[in-house]
Amino acid sequence: MRESIPASVLSPIGNKMRPQMSSRIKRGAVAPRIWVKPSAAISAAREKIRARWPEGAQRRRALDHGFAAGGLLDPFGNHTPYTVDHWLKVADEPKGNRFIEITLLSNNPDDLTLLTARLLGEADHVFHDTDVSAAILNRARADAVRHASAPPSPAPDGLSLFLRLPTSHG
Repeated sequence: MRESIPASVLSPIGNKMRPQMSSRIKRGAVAPRIWVKPSAAISAAREKIRARWPEGAQRRRALDHGFAAGGLLDPFGNHTPYTVDHWLKVADEPKGNRFIEITLLSNNPDDLTLLTARLLGEADHVFHDTDVSAAILNRARADAVRHASAPPSPAPDGLSLFLRLPTSHG
């Protein structure tokens, strides 16, 4: 049985009508090429990545840094088959302990800045005022430790955030 293709998706080529589809869609590979090769290369380099950064937290921070905008593994950057190997050789050691205090615009998660959302995805510890909404706290990494208090001095290892609402500034 022949399948009928609506005229709206046909384009004339010579005196024949052909479907308007890219060859990638025809093959079913609709993912952008920029995502496919680096992810396959990273998967293939798992053992090298583990050898370079033996601790899970180090690996996660190194990958976060590599995937950040402008990083060597930036998903929107130009990549070659050697990108991951190059990243493994030249990547800086992940940043050590960092503490960042963030004054939120409101208790609405739609008001989070892109930077704040990215930091929540990277944070190891999230300290917060007690009135910060769960909707905002749920944007943090699933395994980030949440503390309904001010941070201690010194802050714990890794990236620690302190989320405050404008009305909490006593």
